[in-house]
Amino acid sequence: MTLRTRLTAAFVLVVLVPLLVVVALVTTALPTALHERQEQGLTSSSRLAASVIAGLCDRAGAAAEATARAAAATGSLGDLEGTLDELVRRGLADGVRVTGPDGRGAAAGEAPQVPERGCRAGGVARSGDRVQIAAVVELGRPSGATGAPAGAAVAAFTVDDELADALRASAGVGRVVLLAGGQQVAASSEMPADLLQAALGAEEAPVRVDGTVAVLTQARPGQPVAVLVSQEEGEGPGVLPLALTVAAGAVVLAVGIALLLARATTRPLDELSDAAARVAGGDLDTTIDVRSRDELGRLAESFNGMTEELRGYVGALQASRDELQAGVARIGDTLSGTHDLDRILTVVLETAMASTRARAGAVLLLGADRTELELAVSEGLDIPSDLRLPVGSGIAGRVAGSGDPLRGRVGTDLQPGPGEPTATTVLAVPLKSSSTVIGVLTLYDREDGEDLAV
Repeated sequence: MTLRTRLTAAFVLVVLVPLLVVVALVTTALPTALHERQEQGLTSSSRLAASVIAGLCDRAGAAAEATARAAAATGSLGDLEGTLDELVRRGLADGVRVTGPDGRGAAAGEAPQVPERGCRAGGVARSGDRVQIAAVVELGRPSGATGAPAGAAVAAFTVDDELADALRASAGVGRVVLLAGGQQVAASSEMPADLLQAALGAEEAPVRVDGTVAVLTQARPGQPVAVLVSQEEGEGPGVLPLALTVAAGAVVLAVGIALLLARATTRPLDELSDAAARVAGGDLDTTIDVRSRDELGRLAESFNGMTEELRGYVGALQASRDELQAGVARIGDTLSGTHDLDRILTVVLETAMASTRARAGAVLLLGADRTELELAVSEGLDIPSDLRLPVGSGIAGRVAGSGDPLRGRVGTDLQPGPGEPTATTVLAVPLKSSSTVIGVLTLYDREDGEDLAV
């Protein structure tokens, strides 16, 4: 699995998991919220329908009062038929009746009988199967008379299925049932008996039966008819499809974001990998553009610094190689052109000094008795030409005795012998012929101040 794939998977998890958690929470909480909202809506609808019933009671009361005033002004109840017909025609009541003390009078429309209690007292008028919201206004007594009222004016609205259906349409619910005295008197459609009984038992709290929600608003003075509204339980506008759509969108969004983030993260690494491959192939001029100041930007800067140092090292190695080749060529030319030992040793010393960039150097050869080193040639040193150093003493003597090279700082790592040149750093290597030490080559101090290397 590539780094980009792993980063993509990680970013998908980082983005997708919270989104899926939110979707799960919404999917779980939304039905409950919708149920609560539906119950609140049904409660409002029930109260709205109840307010319409109360409004009918008020309108009936206004019509009854108008009838009573007309009766008082006319004096003859039989002359009121035209007035009563006009009230019904104008929709101020479904029926109007005015009666005198003897029970005779005038009526129009679906005129009710005078009920014991009017709608303002919470009563209804009944005539057979017909139930009406009726308002009663007593007629005034003649001046100075006492006893029973002179009569009554009654105006009413009929409670029927048509009224229930109109309330259903205005309230925006599935079903409306109107009740008087705990009995159903009208309905927009048939309501299951168990739902009706549950609603009556719950007073005005929402009830749920077999997937239907119902809310009852009880009758009260001024609103003599109870209103029961119901609605099928709803899951809202496609809760599950909506949740699946949101989840699918979250997946697509998470994958897209993850791919972009992974690409943005790994692209500098891809560039670094390609650049490293080019450097490994020998292209030391390769560099990487630094586009940021973050960790990847610092890595690019470090890579560029590394290639710059490599170019310096390679350049130094190439220069050293060229110097060595030139020195070897000089030695070859010298060996082919002369048998002068001093000349040959001088060329060897100069070549060694050029290769190591030493400031000075000397070649000492073992004498015939192999107990002393004698100076053969030197460069950059002010030492006597008859210098002799005992084998095993000082720096050059130790190398001649052991056959192993020495390198270090004078006074710290190495101690020169009597008469031996001194310097800051010294490199001494044995000269051998057929594994036998015949002398020592010593080099002193690099020109650039660095330590001499073997």
